[in-house]
Amino acid sequence: MKKQMILCAAFAIVAFALSASGVTLTLDKNYSGAPAPKTFATDSQGCLTGAPLPAPKRPGYVFRGWFTTAAAGGARVIAGAAGTKFTQDATIYARWVDAVPVDMSGIPQNMKENFDWLKNDRYPRESYMPLNVPWDWYNTIFDQIWDGNGSLNYGVRWETAKSITLEERRQIASMLHEAVNEWMRPIIGMEGWPFQEISVKVSGWAVSDGAKILDRQPNEAVWVNNTYDNPGPASADHPRNLIASAPVAMTRVNNLASIKRNMDYQYGGDPYARVDLYLWCTEYDFGAAGHGSWWGQRLPSTAVISAAKSGGAGSGVLLHEIGHGFGLYDFYGAVGVDKPPAASDGSVFGQGDLRSFMWQGTNAKAINEYDTWQIRYWWDWIRTATPANANRFRPLPEDGEGTTPVASGVPTVAKNGAMAFKFDNRGTLKYNLGGEQTAILKIFDSRGRLVRTTRLRGTQTTVNANPNAASQALIWRVETMGRVMAQGKIRFMPR
Repeated sequence: MKKQMILCAAFAIVAFALSASGVTLTLDKNYSGAPAPKTFATDSQGCLTGAPLPAPKRPGYVFRGWFTTAAAGGARVIAGAAGTKFTQDATIYARWVDAVPVDMSGIPQNMKENFDWLKNDRYPRESYMPLNVPWDWYNTIFDQIWDGNGSLNYGVRWETAKSITLEERRQIASMLHEAVNEWMRPIIGMEGWPFQEISVKVSGWAVSDGAKILDRQPNEAVWVNNTYDNPGPASADHPRNLIASAPVAMTRVNNLASIKRNMDYQYGGDPYARVDLYLWCTEYDFGAAGHGSWWGQRLPSTAVISAAKSGGAGSGVLLHEIGHGFGLYDFYGAVGVDKPPAASDGSVFGQGDLRSFMWQGTNAKAINEYDTWQIRYWWDWIRTATPANANRFRPLPEDGEGTTPVASGVPTVAKNGAMAFKFDNRGTLKYNLGGEQTAILKIFDSRGRLVRTTRLRGTQTTVNANPNAASQALIWRVETMGRVMAQGKIRFMPR
């Protein structure tokens, strides 16, 4: 898969030559006095399968995504092979809403009493996951978005004998973007939360038979019989009682031991193709309208298709299950067991403004005021309660627009001088990761094709990275957690 980008100084993006079939997008920030538009490039199929589009900042406003028109209307630009497809060069436009100061001072008292009870009473009894899930590793969707630098990637398990069309796959991709952001928008602007609109995409489709993916596109990842798990009851589609999955190396759920050990999960291979969580679409009856947790969401396949076709965030069931991924509770038992006791003003959970979206099973496509404050409370709790030495929410790129400002050329040295990378013309790299435990070195040819990938470890050592290519100017890039640490150009001598 080609990684093709056009140089734009404001975003410090690596310059690769755009292939004849690629499409150039002009990114218009869409307000009076904005800097001159910059450019970005799609893959060879006209889709945004590589690095997420930058999320610009504008004082007094919140960025709500990129759209195909400057004014109201138009289509939202969705990332991924199942997202927006451009067939010619185009201009896309930032969409803005007024920024509203958000902090916990405005929380209604009766809601605060409910959430305090959940934190101080129910959480200690159940050891649920807002702070840490069993075995002391962190994996809420907050963590996944942070580790993805404001992006979240899904793999879809298509566990059904039925086929799925290209249009249905695009509808699912759009639904997932809207559903995740429905939960995220209430915390934009809160202390410690640096992101605006979250880039959500589908990285690929896991199936038992690739023929189920109708009109498969050349850039779509389809994983056939990558089985590793036992889902419970067997089905006609999975007689071996196994489920199709993404390759283990690229899925977060299969690499949680790495998170527990050193909190430096590298997403295996291409960081832009990683799978953070699953949307599990199941044909057979699994005894519920849906399941959800840190691994993703599981819903009946027919319900997923119906919800996706309806537009927007899809369904209340999907939003409810995504809520569990942030650590939010179900409320099925008695007061004082599952449900909070009456508040000091006499209001009762489940009535009036204390009707939780996480309890009622509504089919609404928007979270209510109670859960708007609940997600804010959860983020504030997680942020303040996480131990300072946990290395949980690490520093992000400095410019806030999806890239790390770095100088081009050789050598490249971080601002603090601790991180350094230097090649000789025989391809030997001397490096110092400056505190990072691991990183990925990528080398691209002049057309943007990846020709060498090498994992870097340790604080200061050497590695031979010569791709044994013809003498030509190549581009190298060092990444960790999907963000660029350093980049430059070098001409290696053929070996």
